[in-house]
Amino acid sequence: MTLTIRPCHATDLEAPKALIRDVIDASYAAHFPPRATAFFKAFHGAVEFAERARAGAALVARDCGMLVAAGSLTDGETFAVSVDPARQGEGLCRA
Repeated sequence: MTLTIRPCHATDLEAPKALIRDVIDASYAAHFPPRATAFFKAFHGAVEFAERARAGAALVARDCGMLVAAGSLTDGETFAVSVDPARQGEGLCRA
């Protein structure tokens, strides 16, 4: 494993959008109704992620070049810490 964590750049924004969508589908869909998962996807969409990146800090984690996690911090609040469902439980976002 060659994990690198760095600030999110404008060129990164499509990958976190897909990752967040995949995490919501894998982790939320079984527990929340479709309307709620649609809300979560909108709340954590690419535009919102980009706005949070501009307003605070957004990080991406890549392993061998593949995006495995992303998250943002704005005004002391953590938003959308998402880890690839296939990689959850590995401690990738452990502080």
